[in-house]
Amino acid sequence: MRFPRISLIVPVLSIGLAVPVMAAAHDDDQQYRFEERTYDRMRELAHVLDEQARHAADQAIDSAHHGGRAERRFLNDITHFARQAADFHRRMDRYRDTPWDVPDEVDHLTNDARRVDRRIRDAHVFEHTWDDWTAVIDVLAQMQRTAVVEHGRDHYGDHDRNRNGDHYRDYDFRH
Repeated sequence: MRFPRISLIVPVLSIGLAVPVMAAAHDDDQQYRFEERTYDRMRELAHVLDEQARHAADQAIDSAHHGGRAERRFLNDITHFARQAADFHRRMDRYRDTPWDVPDEVDHLTNDARRVDRRIRDAHVFEHTWDDWTAVIDVLAQMQRTAVVEHGRDHYGDHDRNRNGDHYRDYDFRH
């Protein structure tokens, strides 16, 4: 019978294939390690992002009054982003123990924040939160610049240079 031989070969091949994958995963952990100064800056920015996103969500929730389908959809997008920002903040606080690809996550958050910002502006809803969304996008741009300096990732470009600048450059994060 040939099945016993095959049944022995498959686990051996599986182990042989798994070892390089596990080694690559360990290498990826090292690839994403921020230096101490960059890590501290990213943690500070994650804190500010969480606060800004939560504030924008709270403001939108407090001012919601119609309860229509469109308003609920906007609120869902806004609160979903706030949850993502809070999760990012928690994971950034634990980054030293479990490093991950922060620049890719920042890209994802940036795309989501810009989408929400564009949708609420195009629909002329929650206008009192527009400044909050500008601040959220500015914090994410700072995160992108920080990651570029650390990892030399140049795919971010310079798309925010014409904005009002680094609003949180002199922000005291110690409180």
